[in-house]
Amino acid sequence: PLTEVKAIYSTGGAFAALKKDGSTVAWGNTGDAVGLADDLTGIDRIYSNVCAFAGVKTDGSVVAVGEGMCGGDTSPVAEQLRPIFEKIDSSIK
Repeated sequence: PLTEVKAIYSTGGAFAALKKDGSTVAWGNTGDAVGLADDLTGIDRIYSNVCAFAGVKTDGSVVAVGEGMCGGDTSPVAEQLRPIFEKIDSSIK
């Protein structure tokens, strides 16, 4: 069983549990969650859509996994992600 879970997120075919220590556990469609547990450590929060997850790390960097057409590939916008998430976060508070 999963323990110390802070929150659970989903796509159309996968789930990701964010644990209190910032690690993740994912299950379901490997196209949506492939590499999630390997790359998403030190995570503060997770966002998801129909077929991808994005994790904001405690240092403000962003990692994403899932289908590229759904945002699972951040390489085209990697340099722009940090300011975007800082803006989103500040507008929520």
